[in-house]
Amino acid sequence: MAVLCWLLLLCSCSRAQPLTTASVEQLIGQQDWFTLQKVYEERKDSLSPFTRALAQAFLSSAFNRPEAIDQLTELAQRYPFRLGYENSIDLTLKIALDLHSQHRNREAVAVMRELIAAIRHEIDPETLSYFQRLEKQFARLSGYKLYHIQRPAQDTELPLVTRLLPQDGSAFLFAASLNGTRQQAMLDTGAGANFLSAELAARYPLTVIDDSVRVTGVQTDFGKLVLADSLRIGDILFCNVPFYVMDMSTRHPEADTYLESLDLIIGLPLLLALQEVQLDFRNHRIRFPHQLSERPMPYSNLCIEQGSLLVELSGQGERLVMQLDSGSGLSSLSHNYFWRHQKEIEATGIASDTYIAGIGGIREIPIYYLSDFPFAINGNEKRLSHIVVETEESGVSYEDGMFGADMFSAFGNLTINLKDMFVETEKRAD
Repeated sequence: MAVLCWLLLLCSCSRAQPLTTASVEQLIGQQDWFTLQKVYEERKDSLSPFTRALAQAFLSSAFNRPEAIDQLTELAQRYPFRLGYENSIDLTLKIALDLHSQHRNREAVAVMRELIAAIRHEIDPETLSYFQRLEKQFARLSGYKLYHIQRPAQDTELPLVTRLLPQDGSAFLFAASLNGTRQQAMLDTGAGANFLSAELAARYPLTVIDDSVRVTGVQTDFGKLVLADSLRIGDILFCNVPFYVMDMSTRHPEADTYLESLDLIIGLPLLLALQEVQLDFRNHRIRFPHQLSERPMPYSNLCIEQGSLLVELSGQGERLVMQLDSGSGLSSLSHNYFWRHQKEIEATGIASDTYIAGIGGIREIPIYYLSDFPFAINGNEKRLSHIVVETEESGVSYEDGMFGADMFSAFGNLTINLKDMFVETEKRAD
């Protein structure tokens, strides 16, 4: 879903535009929430009421603030003529999806029904069918108290296993229990939902919410949306947990070696419910703290955009925005990065090709390897011995690339906080 189409057209500059010259409208158009949060604080008193309301609402949504839905709803109600017809539709859909992400599905149903009634004779059949399917999903889910959580008033800590994968990749695994049966789970911060393989799902009695849903990964595929009665992580118990059930096989032997880790994927919705996860790579532990950490920096360096976590960091001294994706075995720089540095990469990099494995199958793309790549989060610098640069759109890369498992484990500790939206790191003793 696009964010207010006409605003995207306002922007003719890159995300690297200096803070002093970038306007609030341009930053909204670029969806550069990291820069906007700083610029907005400086300039909010000089903004028009509409621009101020627009910035407030989208910043609140990007940084997971509880007031986001009220602000988005007020924006839609107060400024329908400023938004225009198509943008009003996009904004209403965003409100419904945000309500759904907060498990307020009865309210999401009401928003979708009102939207469908208003536009059903004016939109194409495919879009109408998509809206109607969302409404039905929300209606089915509204009968359950999703992610009902029971947890003790203390930290939950488990062994963290780093599984080595082909091409020097890795996956982060820990023990869980699905419907009372012990099962190995994979932490995937890049997954916008929780997933079960079709093989694993066949072993359990699961409530089917939708038997044909479109899921996009490397390619688009179809699966099922189901509910598991329970999921236990250490001494934390969740009831009524949604999962998408997918056939994870690609028929590619090396790729399927990686995908063996994907029987049970813990994605963003569960992490949002837990609010914080700490990865201790020195002692090989994963921790879900009872008392959340305080944000160590004045502004958030983590946001949510279209169901993905984005982290702000630096790489070779350049500001980068990358998808925070522990489910990606290796980090990579995207085609956007390649286009900005093409001459240098072609001169110093090593040309090769690789495959991208994930939901929907595999895709082979031409790449370059860059050696000795420095990167830093909040001033804490580490180096990768090498990093992949994709030369074309892969179907999974986002913004400047993927902050993958090798970047995670370069640090001694890495904390992801989804309440105050930050990533904090500590250096790893080599």
